[in-house]
Amino acid sequence: MHARHAIGPVIWLLLMGLPACRSAAPIALDPIHPTTLHVGDRAVLTIPSDQSYLQTPNGAWRPVLELVNQSGPSLIFRAVREGKGVIILSPATAEDECISCATVQYIVSVGPPSYQARRVTDAVWKQP
Repeated sequence: MHARHAIGPVIWLLLMGLPACRSAAPIALDPIHPTTLHVGDRAVLTIPSDQSYLQTPNGAWRPVLELVNQSGPSLIFRAVREGKGVIILSPATAEDECISCATVQYIVSVGPPSYQARRVTDAVWKQP
């Protein structure tokens, strides 16, 4: 197969398939209920405005999530690997104030890529 013929399906996929997959709105993370994501999904965490929180999230989220954007109180993450993670927002408190009273935890479970993402990937490999 000529290189020119192999490039056609890839360009078609980029123009038609991938923008549709990425255009979905980020999934809102919930501090009350664990959130299930799939590899490739985007998630948004909105820092609560009723308490002064540190702008840098802590916790064990880096193995499964990547922080891709931060704009004001919104943090946008992308799920990069299967597994579990937790994002912790700590309040900006004085030394004698209770930290655990206002700490917020967001529990995330990341599964394999969704069916739609796998279908698009399979389409690239099955092209003649």
